[in-house]
Amino acid sequence: MRFLAASLLSLLFVPILHSQTITLGNLPADSAVVEARKTLTQAQQSSKGSIVVSDGYDTSEVAKAKEILKASEPKKLVLQVTEFEVVEPSTTVKVPLLWIPQNDQIVERVTIKAGNSHSHYGKRRGEPAARVHYFEPKPFDWVILIGKTQGTDITNVVRNGEATDKPPVVIDRIDTQVGEKKPEPKPDPEPDPSPTPNPGPGFRVLIVRETKDLSGLTPQQVAIFSSTEVRNYLNQKTVLEGNQRAYRIWDKDTDISRENEHWKIAMDGVINGNKEHKISKATSLPWVLITNGTEGFEGPLPKNVDEMMAKLKQIGGN
Repeated sequence: MRFLAASLLSLLFVPILHSQTITLGNLPADSAVVEARKTLTQAQQSSKGSIVVSDGYDTSEVAKAKEILKASEPKKLVLQVTEFEVVEPSTTVKVPLLWIPQNDQIVERVTIKAGNSHSHYGKRRGEPAARVHYFEPKPFDWVILIGKTQGTDITNVVRNGEATDKPPVVIDRIDTQVGEKKPEPKPDPEPDPSPTPNPGPGFRVLIVRETKDLSGLTPQQVAIFSSTEVRNYLNQKTVLEGNQRAYRIWDKDTDISRENEHWKIAMDGVINGNKEHKISKATSLPWVLITNGTEGFEGPLPKNVDEMMAKLKQIGGN
């Protein structure tokens, strides 16, 4: 991955706490990451016994492997609630791009089209107070990410395939923390052996996907994840759980340790199957679970936004 400035490499592991535009580049291919890990593993010296000197890898190869592994990690962004930051593509990235947050209740995305100027009132990351910010027109689409509520979110940045018959590609990821991290829950010294309570009536939706591999999806299916129509319906129809609407769009490897028990059961059912709760193991990803407490649907992602909306309204109503 290339970056416009060397200082951007620090985004990969250390959160930047001062105002600085985040510039996106292409993620290394999975095969390159695998080879980089292999190179570092074989180049490591044992901490015990004799040191064996060989010509298997030179220092430049090891350094390159380290750069690839750094570049494969999501960029880190720390915001306070209502703070914002600018994200734009590097000159090496082919546009237009599709921005897919996992949870738009935590991070709000404002897209500014190429050639348009933009003014935004708010506190930019690292600045002392809110003010009016004016941005000159840019020759590409870019976005502003705004912290809405405390929590964590990953925004996947997707572009179309190199040709119409090629699948969309995730070119970068932004790992955003809004507010302070929630403390680890203390374990219950005497866990309740009784069955997990039913979450009760109400419209709930879970979509589980593999964000690193979109090769099995068409552009029409990818569009479901960024569809305003789908998001608005979910925000209006799903029940409230605390201050959050009851829908989740998760990567299969998402850490859900702090979620309510019924979400853990649903996620485990998709990945492993759960006979007790009558959840079938997913035969492919993305996989969709929809329920209103009395009836539901489970199955692969529909073919397009219209079919997704039809399935949602079948269970959640018009």
